[in-house]
Amino acid sequence: MIKPLCIAAATVAAILCVGAQAQPYPAKPVRFVTSEPGGGNDIVARVLAEGLTPALGQRVIVDNRGIVAAEIAKNANPDGYTLLVYGANIWLLPYLREHVAWDPLRDFAPITIAVQLPNVLVVHPSVPVKSVRELIDHAKARPGKLDY
Repeated sequence: MIKPLCIAAATVAAILCVGAQAQPYPAKPVRFVTSEPGGGNDIVARVLAEGLTPALGQRVIVDNRGIVAAEIAKNANPDGYTLLVYGANIWLLPYLREHVAWDPLRDFAPITIAVQLPNVLVVHPSVPVKSVRELIDHAKARPGKLDY
């Protein structure tokens, strides 16, 4: 008696689980939210979108939103269809701008490194420095006088 009951229960459970299968991804277009058009983030997003569209079998749309791109991505449904494409400077923006409505460590999870670009510090030839240490000393000696 118990064996047929267990078989029947297992069969019913298996039938009910069919509807709970994961849906294929992506089932609709993927949206890359990034900063201003024509910038480095935009170029990376467009190259990625061009390569991913045929690989995923679904369109990847680049949505340029300027300075509010990160906030839009933060507020998007966390379903994997809206992704933020941004450079390493995303970690600096909360320190450079007032009233940033997101925290890069709390609100985003990096999923890949798309490109690696070197950062270069340069000064005008008229500035009398030859190293970063000299530049720091030069700036400290002239508070409020240097712009970046």
